[in-house]
Amino acid sequence: MKVTVVSRSGREVIKGGLELSDSATVADLQEAIHKRTKKFYPARQRLTLPLPPGSKERPTVLNYKKNLKEYQDGNLDSLTILFKDLGPQVSYRTLFFFEYLGPLVLYPFFYYFPVYQFLGYKGEHTMHPVQTYALYYWCFHYFKRIMETFFVHRFSHATSPLSNVFRNCAYYWTFGSYIAYYMNHPLYTPVGDLQMKIGFGFGLVCQLANFYCHILLRNLRRPDGNGGYQIPSGFLFNIVTCANYTTEIYQWLGFNIATQTVAGYIFLVVATSIMTNWALAKHRRLKKLFDGKDGRPKYPRRWVILPPVLRGTLVTKSSLPLAAYCCLYGNHFTGREKKQAFTLQKIEGFSLFAPKRAHPSGSNASIVQVKEKGSEPWKRTPTVMCWKR
Repeated sequence: MKVTVVSRSGREVIKGGLELSDSATVADLQEAIHKRTKKFYPARQRLTLPLPPGSKERPTVLNYKKNLKEYQDGNLDSLTILFKDLGPQVSYRTLFFFEYLGPLVLYPFFYYFPVYQFLGYKGEHTMHPVQTYALYYWCFHYFKRIMETFFVHRFSHATSPLSNVFRNCAYYWTFGSYIAYYMNHPLYTPVGDLQMKIGFGFGLVCQLANFYCHILLRNLRRPDGNGGYQIPSGFLFNIVTCANYTTEIYQWLGFNIATQTVAGYIFLVVATSIMTNWALAKHRRLKKLFDGKDGRPKYPRRWVILPPVLRGTLVTKSSLPLAAYCCLYGNHFTGREKKQAFTLQKIEGFSLFAPKRAHPSGSNASIVQVKEKGSEPWKRTPTVMCWKR
């Protein structure tokens, strides 16, 4: 079998193509490419099938375990593959280790060393108990993360782009230094003892719950990181799609209740925004995979990430390619779409979007009309259903 490897521009990556046996797998093809071009090791390669001109569909990514014959279409003697260089790669364990190591080292640096004397503060620096407990809490959290990276997590992908190391380290190391600077500052004003105990107590419970959520997720995958998608279940996963993100957010909420710094709350807001986007994407993916058709189980109705704040489902006219979801920001709902522009009708004097009818289950629901942007509403208008708090 002759395999032609080309770039998206049509240029041949391997001059003259590659000759492989009829039983060759995608992994064999990756190794053959690596032998011809040493810098393109398998983890750096992304191989897809070419799409017809003008097609807007997503290309099929080749699975390294499958036989190349499974991707042939009619011609049994040749196969054309699109090649993309993913750039230098590092293992996920390496990525996570360095991004977590920074906060673990930088925070104690501000606590133990006379940093503030070099910044112009000449007064006596006396640490409050809450600052010491915050140090223990912080270090426990990031030590737990590093231990989970090496002994708990199973990764579906072996590597990540090297550029992610710099991006993630910049995020974690900057916020770690930012929070540590204000948390250990000589002018820091501590909260009351009761508030401190409630915050750290709640946060510690959430840290332990987060660890258990990671154990449950670990058991969904085989040791090699594979196993496909499964419906998470057990513990908080019975009511929340991304319980691991939920406990992660709430443990930082506990930390901020106990420490009360602007820097800490900024970090909480940014982290919540990032994890909410991840959770919404995972929730949509699981609902699409487990649709209850062709023998597949139906994904149960659950909170997405932050009970009792964020929960939603989608009801659309099946013949329309509308990909929308709704999410709660503050005290109002907003709709978003993936491919097709649309707007939501809002009626003055109503805090949410106008309800069209009561939910058949009798739950406290608000159903809002969706219409295509710049056109008349459809005769059978699709609806987006959003649950109020």
